[in-house]
Amino acid sequence: MGQDPYGGGGDFTPYQPGDAPGGEPSEETAGQAAETPFVPYGNAAPAPAWPATGTPPPKANRVWPWIIAAAVIVAVIASCFGGIVSIFNTGSDSDSGSDGLHANNLRPGQCLVGTGLERGDEAVGALKEVACDVPHDAEVVAVNPLDEEEAASYDFDSDTAPLDSCEPYFSARAKKLLEREDLYLLALTETATPSAGDQVACLLINYDGTPLEGPVIDLVPESIMPSPTI
Repeated sequence: MGQDPYGGGGDFTPYQPGDAPGGEPSEETAGQAAETPFVPYGNAAPAPAWPATGTPPPKANRVWPWIIAAAVIVAVIASCFGGIVSIFNTGSDSDSGSDGLHANNLRPGQCLVGTGLERGDEAVGALKEVACDVPHDAEVVAVNPLDEEEAASYDFDSDTAPLDSCEPYFSARAKKLLEREDLYLLALTETATPSAGDQVACLLINYDGTPLEGPVIDLVPESIMPSPTI
């Protein structure tokens, strides 16, 4: 024990470097500290964007734009041809009105007014022919007389029955009407169970339910025939 330099009565222990609470930093400890990267207070060490070796981050997915475009195309097609899948029929002869105008009486080029001539699932009735130069509900574009086999196989639940029954009877010019988004195809039969001799009447209406103005065929420009070569 040493003597207290301030003259106190107690024993005095001189300072010993090895007895300090934290000790002096050794050469080994100092070397380890030098190897530790500096990290700002309160933050974790920044991670690299991707490993220096190996597979780089994946590129942006290039498939989605194509899929979205395909979805848009499908939506447009559904809009254009949605009316083709709808089937309408007059429930009986009396439904067509007292003037005797029934589905089996219809002829191409007739313009009609009546009930149910719109998108939906109501039966068509009270049909009356009007001039095509006045507002009207529908126009007969073609008719398909059914033979026994066609009548027996006509399927009102089929999505393609109206188009299959009508399109072959459309002229090349009239088929262009089926490509329009603003028109809707109605396929009418006299009854819900057609028989041989009955016909499918193929009508076009405006998709939005507004009246037609003038013959629908006028919506398709006439083809310009090429001049004969000399």
